This record gives sequence, C-alpha cells and structure tokens, in this order.
Amino acid sequence: MADSLAIVAGFLFDPSDQICELAALTLGESRLEEAFDHLRNCWEQTRNVELRRTLLLAIGMLRQDKAIDFLISLVAQGKDIDAKDAIAALAIYREDRKLWQRVDRASEQRANQLGL
Repeated sequence: MADSLAIVAGFLFDPSDQICELAALTLGESRLEEAFDHLRNCWEQTRNVELRRTLLLAIGMLRQDKAIDFLISLVAQGKDIDAKDAIAALAIYREDRKLWQRVDRASEQRANQLGL
C-alpha cells in the first residue's frame, strides 16, 4: 500500500494540472493517514488557485481529525481565499452539527481578529 501511495503522490507535482488534481482526489478518497502530509505539502508549495482548492477538497475527503483540524485552522487564520476554500471543502460534512459548530467558532475567531 505504501508503494501505491508514493506512486500516486508523485503525480501531485506533474506538469499537467488535471493529473495533479486526479492524484489529489485519489489520495483523498484513499482515506489513508499518510496521504495528508503529501496533500498538505503540495498545497503549501503550489500557487495555482484551482489546484489549491482541489487539494483542500482532497484533504477534507480524508475524513481524519488531523485533516479537519487543518481546514478549520485555515478558516480561522488563513488567507481569505484559503478560508473560503476550506469552508467549501468542509461542506461534505454539512450534516455534522458538531463539526459545523467548530467551523462557526473558527469563522467568529477570524472575524474578531479582523475587527469585523
């Protein structure tokens, strides 16, 4: 399994955005704990807005506490676009009331920091 993960993760930096996005979504669907670091590292290194959005969605798809905590931290403290994309990525959990309470608190924290 680790070999497969490494092979797919290698495509995260392919010159083709479509291949990168497909690799990201494949890693997200895997729900493997090790996939988070690959996805986060790629997200941190890429400047392509669409690819960054897809990477956040893939991180959300992992359904792991570490991944969710990362997305919520972006809601609270990330750049505006990253906070918006993190909320969109967390939308797959819209039926989870406890999680959305956390998202609401992170949004409130963000608003307080910005003086809104």
